[in-house]
Amino acid sequence: MNNEIKFSRQVDHILASANENGLYVISGWTMAIPRDCAIEYAKSYNSSPDKGFYAQDGSVVLSHRDGKITLSTQEASAVIQLFNAAYGH
Repeated sequence: MNNEIKFSRQVDHILASANENGLYVISGWTMAIPRDCAIEYAKSYNSSPDKGFYAQDGSVVLSHRDGKITLSTQEASAVIQLFNAAYGH
């Protein structure tokens, strides 16, 4: 089963998808986050700029390994709600 949300932006679209393997954020390239990491990132919101979700200058940066994607606070909240719904957390 796949749960997905899509955000429209001026230049591109972001697709966030959660399944039994993890979270995928796609915006020109794919950031694949294993399920356990995604759950940890949601629980540790705003605790480190190097991994997970971190509020910065009115937006939220999602970092995983070498990848970073900037989201609005609403988009970040929707992504967290997406995988909370998918994983029951």
